Amino acid sequence: MFGHRKDKKKDYNLTYDNLAIPEIHTQSDSDSSDADTSNPVHTESSKEEANISYDVAIPEVHIRKKK
Repeated sequence: MFGHRKDKKKDYNLTYDNLAIPEIHTQSDSDSSDADTSNPVHTESSKEEANISYDVAIPEVHIRKKK
């Protein structure tokens, strides 16, 4: 009797308020050896390599229910 509400598949509209969902990469840094090396920052000195950390915080996304 009351199970029909749970059985309905949720359909969220993520296009309101120009909501941007970030891309999440779960591979380790050693796996990402295909980085772009044509950047002039990397080619300034052949002896030094630039250390760039791509570890960032993932923002919380709160999806509002339609009323």
